[in-house]
Amino acid sequence: MKICRQYKKMQGLGALRMRLGLTQEAFALELGISRSLVSKVENKCRTLPTPALVKLAALEIKLTEAGKTAGPAMLQSMAEEQAMKDQAALRMYCLASNFRKKADRLQHQLQLLESSYGQLRLCLQNVEWLLHSGSVTSGQGQGYLKMHRSILARKLTRCNLPMQVALRQKIALLRAAADQQQEP
Repeated sequence: MKICRQYKKMQGLGALRMRLGLTQEAFALELGISRSLVSKVENKCRTLPTPALVKLAALEIKLTEAGKTAGPAMLQSMAEEQAMKDQAALRMYCLASNFRKKADRLQHQLQLLESSYGQLRLCLQNVEWLLHSGSVTSGQGQGYLKMHRSILARKLTRCNLPMQVALRQKIALLRAAADQQQEP
C-alpha cells in the first residue's frame, strides 16, 4: 500500500515537489496554499486553485530561465526576494496612505481657516461700521468696540490669505508625494 502511494506521488505535483527537494509545508508556502491542500492534490482528491497554478508556472519559468536544478536553497532565496519586494511595496503603500491622511487633515484645517477668516472679516466690518457710523456715542461703548476691533484684527492675522495659500501648497505637495509613492 505504501509503495502504491509513493508511486502516485512520483507523478504530477508530488514528483515536482520531490525533485525540488521540498516538504509539503515548504511547497505549500511557496504556492500560497495550505499543506493539507498540497496533500489532497498529490493524492488526486483536489485540484490546485488558479492563483496557485499561476505561482507554480512562474516558479517553473524562473527555474528554467535560471538553467539550474532547483533546490530548497534556491527556492528559499526566491521566496526571500519576493518577500522583500512585497515589504517594499507595502511600505510605499503605507507611506502614500499617510501622506493622503495628512493632506486630508490639512484640507479640513484649511476649510475651518477659510470659514473663520470669512466670519472674522464680517465681524470686523460690522465693528468698523459701528465705530464710523456714530451710532455708539458713549465713551465706554466706543472703547469696547476699539478693543474688540484690535482682538479681531489679531485673530485675522492667524488665518490670513498668505497662511491659507501656504496651507494649500502643503496639501498639494502631500498629494503629489502620495501619487508618486503609488507609481511603480
